[in-house]
Amino acid sequence: MPIQPAPNGEYAYGSLAADQTTNIAAGNPVKLATWSATLSTDGGTYRVTLEAGRAYLIIAGAGAAFSSSGGYLDLQLYDVTNAGYVGPIMDILPPSYNANSYAMSNITHIDATAGARTIELRIQAVANLTSIRATSTRIAVAEIGPTP
Repeated sequence: MPIQPAPNGEYAYGSLAADQTTNIAAGNPVKLATWSATLSTDGGTYRVTLEAGRAYLIIAGAGAAFSSSGGYLDLQLYDVTNAGYVGPIMDILPPSYNANSYAMSNITHIDATAGARTIELRIQAVANLTSIRATSTRIAVAEIGPTP
């Protein structure tokens, strides 16, 4: 269920349509192709556009499966408009670096950039990744007020 925005607030809730098993190298976006939103979203590029002059609460979570020990997946929000990473890194490590294991993590970020911008959840670094799991990978964006 999507998070509910404040009155007159805009929101977006994105998820994977299926496990992401291709395009899982650093620099690739997480394929958030399924959206419920009042904000502008693009299921083909896996992006959401944040409006100018508004602040947003962004919560993202992801699960990943790894093929061997030593695997990891680092995800971070990427500001496509301004060409740079923003907010904290979501670091997903398998428990005890076990082979063929599954792990989850999440991030929370408040974005108060003044101008309009388009963002995506992007792979920043990766090793021994088998898939990004559809059952646990989501992003929720909610307008929380004007830019301070």
